[in-house]
This record gives sequence, structure tokens and C-alpha cells, in this order.
Amino acid sequence: MSDSQKDMPEEEIASVDVSQRAGFSIFWVIPLVALMVGVWMTGKAYIDQGPLVTIEFKNAAGVIAKKTRVRMHDVEIGVVESVVLSDDLERVIVKARLTKESKKMMVEGTQFWVEVPRVTATEVKGLQTILSGVFIGIDPAKGGRERYEFIGLDNPPFLVSKDKGRFFILHADSRGSANKGSPIIYRGIDVGQVVSYEMNDEGSSVNIKIFIKKPFYHHINLNTRFWEVSGINLKLSAEGFEVNTESIVSILIGGITFGTPDYLGKGEVAPDNHEFKMFLDQELAFKRTYRKRQMLLYFDGSVRGLKVGAPVEFRGINIGEVVDLRLQFNAEDFSLRIPVTIDIEPDRLEMIGEMDAVAVQGNAREVKDNMQWLVDNGMRAQLKTGSLLTGAQFVDLDMYPNLPAIPVTTENGVVIIPTIPTAIDAIVTGVTTVLDKIAAMPLEQIGHDLGGTIKRVRELVEGEEIESAIHSLNLALKETEAFTKSMNTTITPQVDATLRELKNASRSIKAMADYLERHPEALIKGKAGGR
Repeated sequence: MSDSQKDMPEEEIASVDVSQRAGFSIFWVIPLVALMVGVWMTGKAYIDQGPLVTIEFKNAAGVIAKKTRVRMHDVEIGVVESVVLSDDLERVIVKARLTKESKKMMVEGTQFWVEVPRVTATEVKGLQTILSGVFIGIDPAKGGRERYEFIGLDNPPFLVSKDKGRFFILHADSRGSANKGSPIIYRGIDVGQVVSYEMNDEGSSVNIKIFIKKPFYHHINLNTRFWEVSGINLKLSAEGFEVNTESIVSILIGGITFGTPDYLGKGEVAPDNHEFKMFLDQELAFKRTYRKRQMLLYFDGSVRGLKVGAPVEFRGINIGEVVDLRLQFNAEDFSLRIPVTIDIEPDRLEMIGEMDAVAVQGNAREVKDNMQWLVDNGMRAQLKTGSLLTGAQFVDLDMYPNLPAIPVTTENGVVIIPTIPTAIDAIVTGVTTVLDKIAAMPLEQIGHDLGGTIKRVRELVEGEEIESAIHSLNLALKETEAFTKSMNTTITPQVDATLRELKNASRSIKAMADYLERHPEALIKGKAGGR
């Protein structure tokens, strides 16, 4: 208590103490403001913080709590808060805190994966992690229900949301060499990749889903054909060996390519998820489709080298293929023959002018009539060797005008085309015929007669008459030689002198003719100066 308060009455002292205790001290303002700022900052931090997501990985090598970042398009959008094992110790549970702006990406379909360096047959990925360290990648989905728990991918996705392009579905008899990530190649350029594949519900084919990047999908129209490029394509045919290759990548992992046949023309651009058929190679993909007509051939000789799928040609133009070969044995005469079924494409034959029979495109009866017309004009089928290297054979149709007309028959409604032997069979048949004729000849009698003839010739040559005739011929030759010498010594000089005189007379006559040509008056007056 102060001195002044001691002199004051007790009532006044009490009133003074009460008023001083009721006053507000300025020293309380600073901690109060600090408390309010702390509460505000804590509330703001809580409100502004992004979602906490839980991601399960099979393997999270390199992921470290408080250090590993979550990145999208190389932009950091979060950090890992904890890394623990699951209760069954088979998976890794990663919790990551993302930015507030990332909340809209937390929907079903969003994908997470651990980005590490990866080397594949097509490319090298994740090299930036060598310097920056492992990070968790994210590819957000659009729309969908809100979600904060995810199953992480074992590998980065083939496609992310930023990739623009179109999906297409290919139907193939088998998957072949198409794998996830296999390239789609167009004119040597990588324009897409295989996304997935699955067997259809019936199990009869495989559906392959592919993705074509923008702007390359504009080259795919409704008439486009797809085919497989499985490294080195080795084909054995009647023409021999054919080897086709694409890029080194396709040799290692296979791939798919596409193109549009010129005869089809370019249609409108194919829409997203349009379905196509995938062929084994370009030849099958670009092969024209024609109406087929089945025919039957019968061969008596060997058909070694002829296989199903062998071409049927007409003067070098492929008009069909062999579809079946069989062997028939006739128990009555113990003969063998080989029926060969072929499919020909009559539309490949362009008709010019008119023919006596009806059009080729008609029914079975009309086809028989047309075939009869062709056979009457010499058409036959023959086996020929397409390659001396492989021995593969093909069916050749051609016209042989000198062959006689024979009636065309049918078997179960299928027209039978008459055949002729191969060149080798014809040679063998000819030689066999000659040998048979020789075997049928009376060789013993011919030999006996020939021996008698030779004996008589020998007796004639060694006889006295032949010797006398040769002596007379020698005398005649000597006389002829003497006469020739006499002519050379007597007659030839006289002939030479006569020829010289005739030559001089000819010169005089020529000189006189020249003078009269210049002076015709000499015939009347005589030669000038000759008086």
C-alpha cells in the first residue's frame, strides 16, 4: 500500500483497489493475437490440405515416407506420408497427401504406379528417376464416383489421358505375335500400339484392341486392311521361297501394319472403336474377293508336289486354288486315279464379244455348257512345276486347239475338267510305247535275216567280178588323165592365141565405132585426110 493510501479512509481505499483490478492490461493482447493467428492458420491449413489417398502396390521399391513425391506430367502434386506392409505381408500400403487441387482427380478409374527406369523392346522409360529418384505417377480419370483407395499398377499404363487418338478392334483367328505394347507400323513409322487382347465368347477368334495416335488415325478408312508383321515372314509356294521383313522391333516382338488396296479406293475415315479383320500377311489382306466355282480334275499319274492351297493358273494368271486331293482305287480293274478339287473364280475371266453358250456367271447347267464350249476349243488341265528348287506343282489351264473335242461330264453337280499328262509323263509314256513296240518285233528273225544279208554282201565284195571291175576302172582313170595332159600341151596354146586375136579385133571395132559416132559423114565421104 502506498503512503497516500495510508492517509485515506478505508472506504476510499477499497473502492480504489477494485477499480484497478477491473482494468484490462495491454500485455494480454499479444498472446491473444498469436493464439488467434495460430488457430486461423491451423484451420486454414486443414481446410486447404488435399486428400489423403491409400494406394496398394505389389512392390514399392524405392518409395520412402516424407521423401517420395507424387507427380503428374512432371509436376509435383503430393508427397508420401507413410509406407507400411499389409496385414498379410503380401502388399505395400502407401499413404500420400495430395494437393487440394488434386481432389477432383480422386475418382474411380484413376491410376497410380511407381515410376522407375525401364528398358523394353520398343523404348526406354523413366530415365529421369536416375537423378530425381523414384516417384509415384498418376493418370487421372474423368468423371466417376469419388474414391480415395486405389490398387496401384505393376507397370506404367500403355496410354495416359493426355494421349489423343482412336481405338479400333481387330478380329483375328489367333493372337499371333501381337502382345500388349506391340507397335502399329504405317509406312515404317510407329503410329500406335496394341492395348489389349482377349478371346471372344465363342472361343473362335481373338479380339485385339489397338490405339492409333492423332493424326495418324486419319489414314484408317472403312476399306483399310490390317495384317501381321511377325518379324521375318518366310513363305514357301509354287514360285519358291519368299522372305518379307519389317523393322527390327517387329522382328523382336512382332507388330501390326495396315494399308488400303488401290482397287477399293479410300472411303470415309473409320470412327472410334470400328472393327476390322486382321490377315496373316499383305498378300491375303490385299487379295481381291471373287465368287468361287468348284471344279473337279482327275489325274492318273503322280501329283507329288501338289498341295492344298496350290494356285490354279490360266496362262500365268491366278484364277483359283486347290482345295482337296484324294486317292481312289478301283477294285474292278485295279486302277488308281487322283481326284483334285479346285475352286476357280470365273469373274477373273473378262468376256469380250459373244459366245454360243450362255454367260459364265450362270447356274450349274450354264457353267457346264460354257465349259463344254471351252473344252471343244481345246481347254485342258495339266500339272506343272512352279519351282525346281522346291518341286512344288500347280494346276495350269490352257488351250490346246489340236486336241479332239470330248464331252464334259459332272459328278454330284460338279463339272469335271479333262486333263492331259504332264510333259514328263508324256515322255515316259512315249518311251514306254516305243519299248513295247520294240519288244513286240521279231528281233530273232530280223537278226537272222540281217546276218544272211551281210554274208551275201561280203561274198559279192570278195568275188572275182568286183576285182575285174575295179581293174577296168583304174585303166579308165589313167586314160582320162593322159587325155587331159594332151589337151593342156596342144589345144590350150592355140586357144590362147585365138583369144588374143579376138581381143585385138574387138579393140579395132570399138575404135571404128567411136570414130563413126563422132563423124557419121565418113560413111559417105570417107575418112578425112585419107585421099
